[in-house]
Amino acid sequence: MIEDKDVMFIAFTGHRYVKRSEMLEALDETARRFPNATWICGGAVGADSNAAEYAMTYGIKLHLILPFPPEIMWKYWIPDQKIILKKTIEYAEKLSVLNQYYDVRYYQLRN
Repeated sequence: MIEDKDVMFIAFTGHRYVKRSEMLEALDETARRFPNATWICGGAVGADSNAAEYAMTYGIKLHLILPFPPEIMWKYWIPDQKIILKKTIEYAEKLSVLNQYYDVRYYQLRN
C-alpha cells in the first residue's frame, strides 16, 4: 500500500474558467496529505495556474510542462495572466517545453 508521504508527484490539469477560490479547499487538502510531493502544472490559465500560484505561495516544489514556448502560449492572454506564467517559470525547479511551434496536439500530449 502506498502511503501519502510516499507520493512523489501530483499533476494538475483542468478547466480554464475555474477560480482559485473554487479550488482552494482541494489544494489545501492535497498539500496537507502529500507534503513531500512535487506538483506538476501545465502553465495554462485556470486550474493549472491556480495550482502553480498555490505552490509558489506555500513553497511547494513545482515542475512546469509547457506545450510550446510562453510567447506562443500567451498570444491572446491578458497582462495579468502573462505575469503569472512568468513568475511560475522563474519559480519552477524544472521547466519542460514540448514543442517549439504551435500545434494543438501538444496540449493533450502535455496533459
